Amino acid sequence: MTAPAAVAAPAPAVTGEPTGIWGSALSTFPGPDGPSAACRHCGAGLGSLADGWEGLAGRVTLGPDDLGRDVRVHDALTAVAYVCPHCVTSLWVDTEPVAGKPWRDFAPRA
Repeated sequence: MTAPAAVAAPAPAVTGEPTGIWGSALSTFPGPDGPSAACRHCGAGLGSLADGWEGLAGRVTLGPDDLGRDVRVHDALTAVAYVCPHCVTSLWVDTEPVAGKPWRDFAPRA
């Protein structure tokens, strides 16, 4: 896997009880500007979910060595790992068009 260009500066840990949990990756919390997210692995606050969770994550393109010899991705698609920008824990892996996806799959809410 290709490493992200840079790891984000440390963020304050989110405190209080989460109002939602998205798999093993994200916790959601109420925030002053609407729902916000935190990494469930390191606890770092990632920011507001108002514009979707993908913009809060680092993005790593996965190549054949990352996917394994039995996985093939169509030439028009790419496999992408969305990672916590603080601890680089994988939050989600997606297959999307090489040119980028113009849609959001879903939007977690607090």
